[in-house]
Amino acid sequence: MNFEEDFNFPAHILTLTSSTDLELSRFISKCIAHLKQHGDSVDLKMFTHSMNNFPPPMNSHYRVAVVAKTVPEMVQKLEKGAYLKGKVVQPEVKPKICFLFPGYGTCPYKQGHELYTSLKVFEDMMVQAEDSVRREIPEISILDALYGEDRALLNNPVHALIPQLFLSYGIFKVWESFGIHPDYVLGHSMGDYVAAAAANINHMMTDVVQICWWFSQNVDQIKDGEMAVVLQEEDMIHGLLEEEEGAEWLDFSSHNTKYQHVVGGTFKAMQGFKETCKSLKIPCFEMTLKKPFHTRGVQPVIKALAETVTKFKYGAPTTKFVSSYTGNIEDSLNAATWTNHFRQPVNFKKASETVVSEGVNVFVEMGADTPLGSMMKENMETNADFKKKIEAGQYHWLPSITGAATEFETLLNTFAQLFVLGCPVKWTGLYGSFNVKHFDTTWLHDDNRKDLIEEFLVDLEKAGKPCIFR
Repeated sequence: MNFEEDFNFPAHILTLTSSTDLELSRFISKCIAHLKQHGDSVDLKMFTHSMNNFPPPMNSHYRVAVVAKTVPEMVQKLEKGAYLKGKVVQPEVKPKICFLFPGYGTCPYKQGHELYTSLKVFEDMMVQAEDSVRREIPEISILDALYGEDRALLNNPVHALIPQLFLSYGIFKVWESFGIHPDYVLGHSMGDYVAAAAANINHMMTDVVQICWWFSQNVDQIKDGEMAVVLQEEDMIHGLLEEEEGAEWLDFSSHNTKYQHVVGGTFKAMQGFKETCKSLKIPCFEMTLKKPFHTRGVQPVIKALAETVTKFKYGAPTTKFVSSYTGNIEDSLNAATWTNHFRQPVNFKKASETVVSEGVNVFVEMGADTPLGSMMKENMETNADFKKKIEAGQYHWLPSITGAATEFETLLNTFAQLFVLGCPVKWTGLYGSFNVKHFDTTWLHDDNRKDLIEEFLVDLEKAGKPCIFR
């Protein structure tokens, strides 16, 4: 692989480590001076690669990470202190991380496109997913739905769901290649299938593809209806649901937080429910979905679902899997788990409480922005002790991509945050395996580190790898 030809990074990350805060300040000053002196000739790609791969000093508790698109921007951020900084007291103890996998209806047009054109691991995964899905469902193209010319494809329920599942799995594979491995995984609704694949309980390219096939063949059999987000406590909403009986019905579809629930039902019942909420001044927001998922409206397709999930090959989880159906950590799954999961309401509220009770303090969203993280944070803030810890910065909810900045820049900003928090990272995931141009970084280090530098260069040469520091 040729680094210059195969990688087009829209942004770059620079990391520095040291054993003391004073030494770290000297490193930053030297970087600023070097970039100013050689600004026109510095290839930021090569510069950051060389700096990031240099062996850290002993007891390197102090960490800095900065993300920039250009040399002037990097100089400006370093000068103004616009970077992330942290002290890792116990390097052997990394933060507890939970990956959050979004569910249905969260996949905007062009999402992930910058990652697709910038990161080989993401491109390879999406191409593999495209091939796997097209073999089972020839009429569905993940890449056309996401990145083709017809943005209206994502209005179709099937096209809306399937690309989202594989997009979030592709983001998971990116983090995995960066050396960031979750301690827990948690999905929301159909996102549980991807979380189960990430935990190696089910297989993404066989089992989840079969779920996609089942969904494409049966979604039209689900009864038409409406869903709405209601901002009120569960008991209050429950009383309103009991007023509808017979052919017109209402069910809970999801319990997201203490004050956020989703209700689904027939069109007529939902119309009356929304009017009641309005009269009681209860905030109620209609969703675009015209199928009441996780309600009795899906009953006509449960038999077909059971036939599909019975064929799954179930393994033991290699990462702790928290079910958004039971709200608990599950050591095993089976066909009954998945049929109940689709029929019963999502219990994200309980699931998020379970994860937090396990001591998890870092949550990374496998999609755009942090909708699941925001709900989790809302749950925690109802507890005074947790609210104080949140205000003290002890918890972190991080996006993988977002509309607020370029996707790649957002990914690197979260990577930077994880680095300064003390997470072990693997730079080969970002840069790949390639021949690197020489880039001298010995100017950064004091004379008392020359022996370490020479030892590192000798080891590189013995391994037959190119020397990037001479």
